[in-house]
Amino acid sequence: MKRKIPKGRGRRARRPLWLMAPALLGFGLFYLAPFGVSVYYSLLENMFSRRFAGLENYAHILQDEYYLLALGNTAVFTCVAVPLGVALGFLLAALLQGARGTMARLRGVFLLPMLLPSAAVVLSIGVVFAQDGVIWRLLGYGAMDMRWALYVFYIWKNAGLFMMLFMAGFAGIDPQLYEAAALDGCSRFRQHLAITLPLSIPTVIFVTVLAIVNALKIFKEAYLLYGAYPSREIYMVQHYMNHQFETLHYQNLTSAAIVFALGVYVLVALGMFLAKRLTKED
Repeated sequence: MKRKIPKGRGRRARRPLWLMAPALLGFGLFYLAPFGVSVYYSLLENMFSRRFAGLENYAHILQDEYYLLALGNTAVFTCVAVPLGVALGFLLAALLQGARGTMARLRGVFLLPMLLPSAAVVLSIGVVFAQDGVIWRLLGYGAMDMRWALYVFYIWKNAGLFMMLFMAGFAGIDPQLYEAAALDGCSRFRQHLAITLPLSIPTVIFVTVLAIVNALKIFKEAYLLYGAYPSREIYMVQHYMNHQFETLHYQNLTSAAIVFALGVYVLVALGMFLAKRLTKED
């Protein structure tokens, strides 16, 4: 015998779809549609003949010296900046966990960089780290890696956000675990090492994925500090794409963007898979 579903319940079940419709429409119109057009352009020889070129453009950019240089520099920056930013965010969250009074107010101080415009901050950092800045004059040209200015800006801009995300993850840990560890004579450092870190692995993975995405978007700062044509050590993927756009090489631009986007999607999917896997095991 079939069970009848009340009319009101079916309508309530469909209500979330209607509420999601504007967001889904905007995502399809402003993200999926341009991405599909980019894929189409990447398969053409040029904008005039519109001859189908297949994967020729992809093979071309994967042999392009400047694109490979940009990918390498972006990978190096990500591999250095992300661990430093995530580790600092975790350390700040561990230090300020359960803090009161003046120490608790420091949480707001670390979040201030998120509210400040990047252009104004870059101008301040440029006084110190630009090619004609204070450090360059003291140490001499070429005495310091230009990437350090981007590392400093990235960590300063994102450490507060990572700290708040870690603190939100710490809130789900049972306080009785810390009390039991304290009774056993464990120091605060040992408690965070044996309790906080293992139980925060899903949060660590989530913050790491977010940190990678933010690191891959570092371009405006490098552009404002060192211009559109920086030295080889800070020539990022976005520099390459910007140059291809200026020279109207849309096929190279779209092909490079799609390869880069696929790499980002793979990293995000891997992070989500690991977080889901570890959460299930817990």
